[in-house]
Amino acid sequence: MTNESFIRDDELYIVHLLEVRHRVTVQELCDALDLAPSTIRKKLADMESRNLLIRSHGGAVSVDTGRDDPVSSKALINTHLKKAIAAVASGLLKNNQTIILAGGSTVTELSHYLVKLRTATIFTNSFSIAATAMQNHNLEVHMNGGIVRARSACLVGPDALKFYRGRTADIAFIGCDSFNEKSGAGLNNILVAELEQQMMKCAKKRYILCDSSKLKKENTFQLLAIKDMTGLITDNDADPAYINLLQERGLEVIVAPVTHTHRSRS
Repeated sequence: MTNESFIRDDELYIVHLLEVRHRVTVQELCDALDLAPSTIRKKLADMESRNLLIRSHGGAVSVDTGRDDPVSSKALINTHLKKAIAAVASGLLKNNQTIILAGGSTVTELSHYLVKLRTATIFTNSFSIAATAMQNHNLEVHMNGGIVRARSACLVGPDALKFYRGRTADIAFIGCDSFNEKSGAGLNNILVAELEQQMMKCAKKRYILCDSSKLKKENTFQLLAIKDMTGLITDNDADPAYINLLQERGLEVIVAPVTHTHRSRS
C-alpha cells in the first residue's frame, strides 16, 4: 500500500497502515512519509490522545487489537435481537429502490430479506451481503473497491469513499456499536465510520439498526447525529423511558417485538 491515494493525509495513512498490519514502527513511518523520527513520535502521541492508535515501544499498534471483535464473533451475540430488528426493517424494503446496506451483523440479517424483491439496486461494502444479494438474480448488485478489512469482511479506504461520492440512493441501513441521545450512533473504528458516513450521505432515508444492548453507550467515533437520521430500529428489550426520550427529541423509533423462547448468548 502506498501513500499516494491518501494525498498526504498522514494521519489517515497511518490508521490505514495499522488496519492492514496491526503494528508499525517509527522507522517504517519515517520511510513512508519522509518525516523525522521526532515528528512521527509527536504525531503518534497526538493520535493516541484521540484514540486513533495505541503507542508501543518503537511505534504503534491498532486500537482494534483490543476492542473490535471480528464480525464472525459479533454475529453470535444477541442474535435473537438482530433477527427481530431485521424482520421489522425488511418492511421498508421496496421494489425499484436503490438500497445501501453497510457491513455488520444486524444489516447482514436484513440482507436475507432481499430475496423477496422483484427488482432493486443494491450498494454495499460487505462481501457477505453482496454474496447474499447475488442469490436473487433480479437484483443489480454493486460493491465498492478498497482495502479489505478482515475483521468485518468489508472494504474501506479512499477508493471506497470515492465510489460513493456523487451517488444517490432511496434508503440506507447501517448498524452501529453504540448509541446515545447526545451524539447519536457511533462506531469503534474510524475507517468504518468514515466510509459509512459517506454511504449515509447518498441516501434520502437513513435508518440505524441498533439492538438494545448498545443503547445509552458512549461513542468512540460518531457515525450519525440524531438530527440526520430518518429513524432508529431497535428491539423491545430497550428501556421504554429511553425510547420516549428519543422520540421527544424528534427521532422516529421503530421497536421490534422479540421472542425470548430461544435466546443467544449476550
